[in-house]
Amino acid sequence: MNTFWLKVAGVGILAVVVLIVASQFTGGDHKPVAPETSHSSSSTDVYEQDAKDHERLNAPIQIETNESAPVPEEATIELPAFAKLTTDQQVAADQLWQMAEQSFKIGRKPMMTFGNCVRYCQQMIQQFPGTEYAIKAKRMLNDVVEINDRYKGQFNITDEELDMGPYK
Repeated sequence: MNTFWLKVAGVGILAVVVLIVASQFTGGDHKPVAPETSHSSSSTDVYEQDAKDHERLNAPIQIETNESAPVPEEATIELPAFAKLTTDQQVAADQLWQMAEQSFKIGRKPMMTFGNCVRYCQQMIQQFPGTEYAIKAKRMLNDVVEINDRYKGQFNITDEELDMGPYK
């Protein structure tokens, strides 16, 4: 039988072993370097950040008021009514919101993007204008742009999509 290839493989394995052993002895005093931490995970862990995001994104929608103008005591501030959704629309909007919220959390991780989050938010704004979900989607888009301004151009986020109107 032809054992030539067997000898070549043996020589190759021997060469790799010699290189590994030589690198162990000639490596010097190599100290492991601690990995750099990103700016987003400076003092909080992932679970704390997710809890803060969930609390902020699901906070009740408030209306901005002009506090410098005197308001009579008997005057009441009328809250704009959100558009009513059918049951099917409510379910669809809630599913989009849940996907957008999860995509937002994923986008905060290193090496991930907010692409899906932005698409879900834009879809909510287009399909359900004037609803609470549209305002929440605009709030989330504002948070994405606040994280990094370049996302506005990268994901084609318009000023109309960022405009919260009288809401906070």
